[in-house]
Amino acid sequence: AQLRESLQPGTGRHPWQLHVSQLIHVGPGEVEQTLHRDQPWPMRLPAHWETGLSTMWALSDFTAEVGATRVVLGSHQWNGERETCSDKKSPRWVSATMPRGSVAIYLGRTLHGAGANCSEGTDRWGLNIDYCPGWLRQEENQYLSVPPAVARTLPSMLQNLIGYSMAAENIGYYDAVKGPKASFHKEELERPINYATRHLPGFKPGSSDATRPVGKL
Repeated sequence: AQLRESLQPGTGRHPWQLHVSQLIHVGPGEVEQTLHRDQPWPMRLPAHWETGLSTMWALSDFTAEVGATRVVLGSHQWNGERETCSDKKSPRWVSATMPRGSVAIYLGRTLHGAGANCSEGTDRWGLNIDYCPGWLRQEENQYLSVPPAVARTLPSMLQNLIGYSMAAENIGYYDAVKGPKASFHKEELERPINYATRHLPGFKPGSSDATRPVGKL
């Protein structure tokens, strides 16, 4: 419920979308991860733009011993040039300890990283699910990971979250300004990949040669 409330402001004209989902394993003896931000884009975006919301779901108990996620409190408000927390005036990182089934929610600009697993034989498992605005490129290409033939079988809410929705009036359409979900129709799924070449001589939609137009270019 808290996560849904956090995402709610972005469900209007500029919706949030799934950025990346990944299973993270920290085994015994693994060293701490370098503190970082969940902002993979090559340019530095304005600080007042909220471009990411990150979550870490504890699939096992997160204790300091097994390497619970370290979070630098207040780092999301730092100047963009300040990347470390080594100076004495910096707020010290805290260990996000939590029992299995809990979730830590933080902004993508927050410095964080997995802790070292100092246990004798306990694995730390976490599910990292991040979100970004619909007008930004996703870290994981959701349209290849979940193509239309698969996406059409999902609940509408998940389809929207993956990115099969319009982020604004003219962001996210395909073909003749169709909404992404139009690709779920049977005739669209059976359409040849190079359908744009249908005007060429010898092109026969649905034939075995549909992916190779006949004729001179």
